[in-house]
Amino acid sequence: MSTGRLDRRAFLRHTATAAAVGATTSLWLPGIRPHEAWARTRDLVVHPGGTTYERTIVPLKDQLYTRLRYGDGWHLMVRDELAAAKPNRENRRVTLASILHLTDVQVPDAQSPARTEWLSRYVDPFRAAWRPHEAVVNQVSDAAVSQSRAVGRGPVTGRTYDFAVSTGDNIDNMQANELRWFLELLDGGTLTPNSGGDGYEGVQEYWRHEDLADEFPPDGYDDFYWRPDEPPEGYWQDEFKADHGYPTLPGFLDAAVLPFEAKGLGVPWYSMYGNHDGLVQGNVPADPLFGAIATGQLPFPLPGLPEGAGPKLVGFPPGYSWSPAGAGQLLNDLLTGELDPSVLLQAPWRAVTADPDRRLIGPREYVQAHFDWSDGAPHGHGFTEQNLGDADVDTTLYYTFHPVEDVPLLGIALDTTNRRGGASGSIGRQQLAWLEQQLQAVHSRWHAPDGRQERSRAEDQLVLLFSHHNLATMDNDAASPDDPKRVLGDELEDVLLRYPNVVALINGHSHMNRIWAHGDAQRRSDGFWEIATSAQLDFPMQTRVIELVDNRDRTLSLVCSLIDQGGPADPVSAFGPPDGAYGHLELAAYGRELAYNDFRDHQGRESLYDHRVGSPMDRNVELVLPTPFPVRTSGPPERVERGAPAHAGRR
Repeated sequence: MSTGRLDRRAFLRHTATAAAVGATTSLWLPGIRPHEAWARTRDLVVHPGGTTYERTIVPLKDQLYTRLRYGDGWHLMVRDELAAAKPNRENRRVTLASILHLTDVQVPDAQSPARTEWLSRYVDPFRAAWRPHEAVVNQVSDAAVSQSRAVGRGPVTGRTYDFAVSTGDNIDNMQANELRWFLELLDGGTLTPNSGGDGYEGVQEYWRHEDLADEFPPDGYDDFYWRPDEPPEGYWQDEFKADHGYPTLPGFLDAAVLPFEAKGLGVPWYSMYGNHDGLVQGNVPADPLFGAIATGQLPFPLPGLPEGAGPKLVGFPPGYSWSPAGAGQLLNDLLTGELDPSVLLQAPWRAVTADPDRRLIGPREYVQAHFDWSDGAPHGHGFTEQNLGDADVDTTLYYTFHPVEDVPLLGIALDTTNRRGGASGSIGRQQLAWLEQQLQAVHSRWHAPDGRQERSRAEDQLVLLFSHHNLATMDNDAASPDDPKRVLGDELEDVLLRYPNVVALINGHSHMNRIWAHGDAQRRSDGFWEIATSAQLDFPMQTRVIELVDNRDRTLSLVCSLIDQGGPADPVSAFGPPDGAYGHLELAAYGRELAYNDFRDHQGRESLYDHRVGSPMDRNVELVLPTPFPVRTSGPPERVERGAPAHAGRR
């Protein structure tokens, strides 16, 4: 009988859900109390609330399974490799744009038969085939979007976001249902992160397979995966719990597939294309049989497969050993066409509920979905009708956009995915020619490849480029007859250095916060900044605000500020011990904690914490560079909103 009262845990969960759905009055989501550390910093930040200037997420040391807590905020640092930072610029500068950057959301259908989780026990690139927290990535991403929306403006200038960008790997396995979930996350609305039958069906359930008994004696139980529930009779604890202290979270998987209300960005947003958007598991070109495995609609009968079910692969096909060498050979044979995909179905498999919405989508449907499945602005999210070809082969995924009215600023979205396969990137020669045309249209002067300076009557505009891969990971030279020589990172860098109005290249892919200064030894330009932001999929699960300002002293600044996702640092402290019921912010908090503890990938643990988070010079930074031309706006530019005087942190 109900008493009409809420216990503490139910009250916390109720308020968390209500605040996530409605407007928040606090800049922090439920379960979070602002830290006072930011008040003691000496920097240029006038609106630190809700950001990593106010507080950060840090590990509690000396634990087998590491819990997280709140730590002091980070200072704003200044990087002057490309230009000196002049004094008193904060009193002169005007704001040109405020941009929210998120990347590598990699919305996964964690139950899909097309996933290859068993490969994750081996070396790169297979570690990315499964993560212990992947069932709650939708909730993690919503917590990041909600917190970024609550902040709502640049911490240094106070300018509200002009637009947001998601720089590819928006989905994990090029599936239609994943793309629909991604669009719902960014637009807002009811999201049901479930596929197949009712409840969770995947590798984190307890199951045995008699064909695996030789590899996992005595009875084919693979204890590699973290299983949140208590083991049933006859099973034993998985290695995540037994050897690494992972918690028991009863009902975690059932809660992960329940509907929730996604907050949405609430601002215009632009979408880019990454290797996980266009390749199976981010590596392998789609094959019709891969699509049939994903949906359970096989072109031939499979003995033992029940009606209405599909086969979920759980091991290697014949001829491939359970070893890093066997995994590498399997990937090589898939990429080179040496393996008939039908041989995959000779591997061990489990029957799961079939789902036609798991179909694999090519570039054309990917673009079309941004028009048909999204009500958010702008229509198409950067893609235009010109991107839609008659087939996947002639669909383009690069475009330009003018994101801020009355500001001479051009955005250029690149497609760095190599459809021939492989996780790293490059661009084609046709796209390079198109890129140079767009750059020349907004430059009154630039340099030709032979070093000659060219001039035109074009009106100068600042240029921000967006791509999925960073230049360091653009090394994929896999060619095709119609594209025999791909453009790699070194060549693209050289091209961009010939155009002085290029301010920054903004990207992701490596799942780390990194910032590089690209100067030009040939002095064709003053160089540009490259800004990579960490993934939503992996720790630290941060977004980044980029504020573009004109300092009115012949320099520009790109002020970069990180925002943690809105789940509490320690879900047990915030919501109490797990009791089988979870709000979606609670799931997001556990998602970050599980990701930090992923010992296979060493995403954050111990001395490798900075590997993902980045050094102080990759986090909250002001990046200074010369102004390539006198920037004039057709209307009065928004001036920096300032609070009490402050001083910049220096490296």
